[in-house]
Amino acid sequence: MSGRLPLVLAAVAMAILLIVDGATICLSRASVEKNGFWVEFARLCW
Repeated sequence: MSGRLPLVLAAVAMAILLIVDGATICLSRASVEKNGFWVEFARLCW
């Protein structure tokens, strides 16, 4: 096996953590600010 596999797995793990963290922030903000939910969601997530 090539030595790149650990790097690829680490990159995938980091990406998943960032996505989950971002989704958690978006959901917590959305639950607090229900007015303009989609505007906030789009602004925070993208």
